[in-house]
Amino acid sequence: MKATQRGFVVTPLFFLMCLAVPVAHAQSFSGLGFLPGGTQSTASRVSRDGSVIVGTANGNRAFRWTSAGGMVNLGTLPDGTDSFASDVSDDGSVVIGTCYTSAGARAFRWTSAGGMVNLGLPLDGGGDGEAYNTYGVAVSGDGGVVAGFSDPINDAFCWTVAGGMEDLGTMTGGTSSHGTGVSADGSTVVGRGGTSGFTGVRAFRWTSAGGMVSLGTLPGKSSHAYGVSGNGQVVVGVLSSPDTAMLWTSSLGMVDLNTYLPSLGINLTGWTLTRANGVSGDGRTLVGTGTHNGLTEAWVAHLPSPTAAGGVPDGGEVPGMPLMVGESSIPGDLELLWGPSCQSSDTDYAVYEGLLGNFTSHAPRLCGTAGATSATLTLASGNRYYLVVPLSPDGAEGSYGTGSNGIQRPPSATGCRPQVFTGCQ
Repeated sequence: MKATQRGFVVTPLFFLMCLAVPVAHAQSFSGLGFLPGGTQSTASRVSRDGSVIVGTANGNRAFRWTSAGGMVNLGTLPDGTDSFASDVSDDGSVVIGTCYTSAGARAFRWTSAGGMVNLGLPLDGGGDGEAYNTYGVAVSGDGGVVAGFSDPINDAFCWTVAGGMEDLGTMTGGTSSHGTGVSADGSTVVGRGGTSGFTGVRAFRWTSAGGMVSLGTLPGKSSHAYGVSGNGQVVVGVLSSPDTAMLWTSSLGMVDLNTYLPSLGINLTGWTLTRANGVSGDGRTLVGTGTHNGLTEAWVAHLPSPTAAGGVPDGGEVPGMPLMVGESSIPGDLELLWGPSCQSSDTDYAVYEGLLGNFTSHAPRLCGTAGATSATLTLASGNRYYLVVPLSPDGAEGSYGTGSNGIQRPPSATGCRPQVFTGCQ
């Protein structure tokens, strides 16, 4: 919902009653437990379908978790002491990470057939007599591309079977970069780095076309990116300090998951989410680390099923924050989710519903949500579309959005409040 009038230009969502809402997982939250004898675990990444999770347990052992097999210890390299699993391929068959050995830290790649394999050093590693270390942090969907960083170079690298390790450089004016996530096809790398114009560290997103681009941060925080969805459009990580788990999309921007997840109706009582380490290929399953009743514990969160920003009812397109639809935890109910108004003074939202095919038929379903950016509705009969508009403290509604002809969508004959169009910065 992009603001070009006061509040939103609303991107309406087409919802067809004759079709089931596509949901792969119901909303849920659960701990993953520990390795035998342990009291600590950290989840790092999750496979594309959310069925395989990898991380570290007992402080120094890489693990691979499935619902059927539970948490399995992956061991170490032959001369290793500690191992840490960082990422997993789309199908869950390839795990990468770092193992500490007598020669230093080494990136590894694990498969059930080959076990844990040392990926070695950068192409110039040791050429000047320095003792290099490598840290494997992320793997592509097919398991063939590994991203990470080396020291003391402190640059992100990309490893392939054929080419070995390639230095990805830094952001403009930067002094260092650490690659910490890679998209399914290996074309998008995310991580963190420093630039002379920044105070602290900033998360970045790298593509071959655009290079390294800062994703910004929240006020008073540094940002670090650790995971990226299959299409490169959803990024997760941490804001510091104190550490809080973060989520970034081009439409949401950067949000703190400790406030965003409750806005979706997910109960975090007793939890503080300190890191989001991984996201599934579809961007809906997030994993990370938090504190739960005083103990450090891995977590997994399933987001409600989103749809992309829809076309306006007459067939046009409006860019911006999408209105999303999901299946409520109440069977048969519909959950709507949207982003906040760009006008900070707007304090509430109204939800309108119309009959698909009659694009001036919208009428109020809710005249207020008490400031919430979500609403649960009992489904009405027929094929429906929905609009969300902001409400200002002075008793006015914002824009209903524009049609493809650029003309304002007409207000409902039974609108909640009078409409007032003023600029929204």
